[in-house]
Amino acid sequence: MDGALRVTDQAQARAHTPLEYRPDIDGLRAVAIIWVIAFHAFPEMAPGGFVGVDVFFVISGFLITSIILKGLERGEFSFAGFYAGRVRRLLPALCLMLITLLVAGWHFFLADEFRSLGKNVLAGIAFVSNFVLWQESGYFDSAAESKPLLHLWSLGIEEQFYIAWPLLLYVARKRGMNLLHLSVGLALASFALNAWLVHRDPVATFYLPVTRFWEILAGSMLALVRSQTANVPPGAATSDGHNNQNRSAGPWINNLQAAAGLALLLVAVAMLDKKAAYPGYLALLPVSATVLLISAGPRAWLNRHVLSNRGIVWVGLISYALYLWHWPVLVFLRLGSAEPPTVAARLAAIGVSVLIAWLTFELVDKPVRYGPHPARKALALCAIAAALGISGGAAYQFNGMPWRFSDSLQKLAAFQYDYRADYREGTCFLRTDQDASAFQDCSNPLPRAGAPSIVLWGDSHAAHLYPGLKASLEANFKLTQLTSSSCPPIVGLVLEERPPCKGVNDYVLHRIGVEQPDRVILAALWNGGWGYDSTRIVDTIRALRAKGIRDIELVGPVPHWKDGLPRALYRAALRDVPLHRIPQRTRSGLIPLEQLDAQMREISKAEGIAYISPWDTLCDTNGCQTVTEDNGVPIAWDTVHLTAEGSRFLVSHFPPAMLAPSPR
Repeated sequence: MDGALRVTDQAQARAHTPLEYRPDIDGLRAVAIIWVIAFHAFPEMAPGGFVGVDVFFVISGFLITSIILKGLERGEFSFAGFYAGRVRRLLPALCLMLITLLVAGWHFFLADEFRSLGKNVLAGIAFVSNFVLWQESGYFDSAAESKPLLHLWSLGIEEQFYIAWPLLLYVARKRGMNLLHLSVGLALASFALNAWLVHRDPVATFYLPVTRFWEILAGSMLALVRSQTANVPPGAATSDGHNNQNRSAGPWINNLQAAAGLALLLVAVAMLDKKAAYPGYLALLPVSATVLLISAGPRAWLNRHVLSNRGIVWVGLISYALYLWHWPVLVFLRLGSAEPPTVAARLAAIGVSVLIAWLTFELVDKPVRYGPHPARKALALCAIAAALGISGGAAYQFNGMPWRFSDSLQKLAAFQYDYRADYREGTCFLRTDQDASAFQDCSNPLPRAGAPSIVLWGDSHAAHLYPGLKASLEANFKLTQLTSSSCPPIVGLVLEERPPCKGVNDYVLHRIGVEQPDRVILAALWNGGWGYDSTRIVDTIRALRAKGIRDIELVGPVPHWKDGLPRALYRAALRDVPLHRIPQRTRSGLIPLEQLDAQMREISKAEGIAYISPWDTLCDTNGCQTVTEDNGVPIAWDTVHLTAEGSRFLVSHFPPAMLAPSPR
């Protein structure tokens, strides 16, 4: 994300780097950060703005490799100097941002949120955020919008590359190897792995360094081509006073390259979105665009008159600090309000981010990067980074340090819930990578001879009913749980993001036909969040009827809390409601689902089956139930999933006829 020389004139550039300063590259950096911010703040307007990160990768590879090559050619390269420079370049703004987040998290985050923040601070300062985020990614992982350090994944990939790349260049050059051939081979291997894995494990492909290195290497190869084909090293001034970029090419070729690069970049931003199989082959668009724009050189009309514009260059100069600050500012904007932020609020957040980034650049970045005592500065930064790592590790190790709150807030602040045992994940509530063969021991023993039987079928919104059904029904019913994450109980449904889903539903329908339970309960999210039509539940109802099942019950949506129920309660407690007066019901942060509830009720009525409305049970004109009446435990542990206590509370208020055994 960095890789850039953020200086204000060529004199400063020559004083601190062996490369001739190119303002158009800072301008290109500005274009990249603008697209990234647009994607984060207004994803509907810039669906492919995330490709700005790929632009940064290529720029970084070009500039850093050029610096290393120049040092090697002059015999001035040293590993200590290189890494000390990286420390002075990266850590000042990064440490300031992480310190700010730890202080803010200390005052405003729940224990589990502060624990997660601590882990990600440690990962960020160690430049391994991409690995941590890869491991965290999953169906029940907190939404990306609530992770203030999500954006550090790209910084991790860059620095992992630069751990090995200088040593590889140094050794290869000493042994007389062709550095360009070596880079091409590595880039092809990385790209091939990326293209092969993107459809098999898209999350890993996005976060793993080996599937991203080819993008940085694209810039590195451009630097190597410049070094091997020019009469003077890349970036140095030629005898005619011009920078040695595309020296032999005519102006029309330079202009054509720049125009083609801009066109490709615009196509990527306009055509791609977060549903695309990315990076994969599609990442060739922004990578090729960046290579074309850089190789066009500073004399291309677009680069000279547009990308070198003083205003655009200024944005490029602060782009690293702006990248670091904009995402946490947007996250705190979303967390600070129960309602989605308005356009005006998001624009204001961007303005605040620009101001903070400029102050960081002027007051922190420049004084630390330049001036006397560079070695001492690097050592001091390493000490600060170590202290940050220890602080983050302590927040993680001590479970978010709930003792930092007053006694009245500790119970709520320390609230944590592990759904896996109560939902029976992995055996009766399948993970997204499991197929029907993973179902095991999903029925309780018959409580008595001739006891009626019930099958619970659906996704996580069926699984979270199991603790309540078990408590209320197990003594009188044989209860079988056949649930699978992200897989609504709709026969014939094919979901690209959940390939085993169709097979799971086919298995459950067949098993129901064989076992002939007395009752089938269907439950799911029902809002079509994975791209399905909830009205297709009619197909399942009719398929069950064809199997001879007459007693079918459809469970509607549960309340949906925008940022999660615990955070909504904590926000209320921090503002003006003491813990002992946490409201039993509230509408704060509640997403209205009355229309969806009515739709599912109408489907049930039309098909002649029973309908159970959690919305009617938990909600009224004053809002929805927040905590259980007996022990004050939150009904839900995230945005839409019930705690075991919440499940038991809900099911205990189901219609009495459902809870009583019917004669066989």
